[in-house]
Amino acid sequence: DRIKFLRIRSQIILIQCAYRGHTGRLYAKSYRVHRAASRIQATWKMHTARTYYAKLKRANTLAQRRWRTILAKRQLRRLKQEAKEAASLFTKVQQLQQECNNLKKARGDAETQLLQKDDHIHTLNSRLTRLQHDLNAAKTQLQEKDDELQAEVQRLSEKHRREIEAQREALEAAQPPPPPPMPS
Repeated sequence: DRIKFLRIRSQIILIQCAYRGHTGRLYAKSYRVHRAASRIQATWKMHTARTYYAKLKRANTLAQRRWRTILAKRQLRRLKQEAKEAASLFTKVQQLQQECNNLKKARGDAETQLLQKDDHIHTLNSRLTRLQHDLNAAKTQLQEKDDELQAEVQRLSEKHRREIEAQREALEAAQPPPPPPMPS
């Protein structure tokens, strides 16, 4: 019985080995198929994700480029406006500088004229002072002459009055006495 037992046992072990080998091979085949399918799926997912990312990156770059273009156009417009303003301000500055130069020149001319007029006024004042001095001297001389003439006139009047009186006295003395009145 022992031999029979050992023979059955070896046959059972052989069947078990064959079954386990068969199931193992089936499992390995299924594992390889599933692993290949997983790799294919992963590769596909990677491909779709990479494609999506590339499209997203291109769209982002395009959006950035367009936004930068818009900003650059705005800045260019602003710079052109500032250039126009700067040109007008530069023109205004030049006009103001020209006006300032003209005013400085006019001020210089006015100062020159003022100095000339001051000099002329000073000359006229000194001449007036001289003339007033001469006038005062002439008045003094005239007054002295007038006083002398008054004195002379008085002296001559006195002399003339004395002469007239002397002549009257001489005439009275030389004149015959009046005839006596005639009786009527």
